[in-house]
Amino acid sequence: MLCSAAVWALRPDPGERPWAGSVAGVAAAWTHALGGVAAGLSAVLLQGRARAVALGGLILGVLPLAPGVAARVRDPGTFRQPAWAAAHVLPDLVDRFGLLWLLALPLAIRGARSAPAPAAGLLGLLLSLVALIGLGIAAPHQHPYLVALGAPWALLVAAGARGAGARRLLIGLAVAQGLWQGAYDLLRLRAIIDDPSPRAIDLALAEADRPWTCPPASPDPGCSGDAVILLAPPGLNDDDKRLFSPVLWRLSPLQAMPRRRTWSTAEGLLDPADHRSGHPRQVGARVVYVFDAPRPALERALAAHARAWLVVYEQGQRPDYGAGLTRRLGAAPARVGADLLWRVEGFRPPAAAESAPGSG
Repeated sequence: MLCSAAVWALRPDPGERPWAGSVAGVAAAWTHALGGVAAGLSAVLLQGRARAVALGGLILGVLPLAPGVAARVRDPGTFRQPAWAAAHVLPDLVDRFGLLWLLALPLAIRGARSAPAPAAGLLGLLLSLVALIGLGIAAPHQHPYLVALGAPWALLVAAGARGAGARRLLIGLAVAQGLWQGAYDLLRLRAIIDDPSPRAIDLALAEADRPWTCPPASPDPGCSGDAVILLAPPGLNDDDKRLFSPVLWRLSPLQAMPRRRTWSTAEGLLDPADHRSGHPRQVGARVVYVFDAPRPALERALAAHARAWLVVYEQGQRPDYGAGLTRRLGAAPARVGADLLWRVEGFRPPAAAESAPGSG
């Protein structure tokens, strides 16, 4: 959003050099494809020598991106986004942004006369976004794309707010929209802070009290410590990362959570940088893992600790998690509210158990 806004805010007046806008345009193009479209439209809409200079600088700045763009175009996976579905997209748009912005539409139309460049830019960006959705490159439910439209829209509305009455209307709309969004965010914050339901993570964090004894740089099979392993399915339709979890907020972001390399008897050191290993971090005395699927590394993490607490939460999206893990762990969980909790001691992966002396 910042780069896209800078593209339009730094447009030069006649006779000025467009270098600042060109730099902002290159930064926008490196940030996102729609940022590049905005930069290109802004440059094309300049006049005379300024247009040639801005386009030349933009082309030189994005040349290193050409191989990557060509590879994306050749990749069939680039064109596999879902089609437009009004029944799903439109209610979500209203839920996120409300309808107050429609009251500013007359101001934007009025402003198109005195600000033709932002008007043409807004239309060009809107058509580009429609084309990307039609080609299956952009997903219609990924609303962050709309931030590319925000800067030219704001310039149009401001240009149309001529006169004291129009300015008062614009200020009122801005305040009302801010209150709408603020109330929405406060409700989400309240859901985190005032979560009244019992959660399995509370029991796990209270019971896992054996401290982690491994040196940070060189863990070995002899060191030990309790672990809390969190497992939840990935959120549905969450490409713009709006979902939140009161469970994860039990781990205060204000405390230190250093990465820890943990030991697996089956495979040696687990890589904390590999997301499939659960990103092990030390939180207080214990090590905490976070998984988004019951991967094989889940069993390796269990085997790395003499005691572990496995918490499955928000499994309503994947009700099979409970039954599948019961079979893999050979034990049934305790139910804590809507969560599941396994207390696991001395776990060994099936392969390790089968190869152990006397196991046959």
